Amino acid sequence: MGLIIEIREMASDNNVEVKNLVKQAYSVAIKLQITDKMDWLNKEMRGYSVGDEIPEYRKFRGILKVKKSKR
Repeated sequence: MGLIIEIREMASDNNVEVKNLVKQAYSVAIKLQITDKMDWLNKEMRGYSVGDEIPEYRKFRGILKVKKSKR
């Protein structure tokens, strides 16, 4: 079975973890030398570095609340 078909099937399977799907997609990007996707997938797997442009879907807003512990 081709990797592209396998990735498509993985993407539609709710039991497949996203990290495994990203790893497979990274393998395809390497084989096909799709460098922009290789870079993006690598950052998704290993994390973004200081100075990298962070995708909007990785940004969130919230309010940090701290509860004082009772000792």
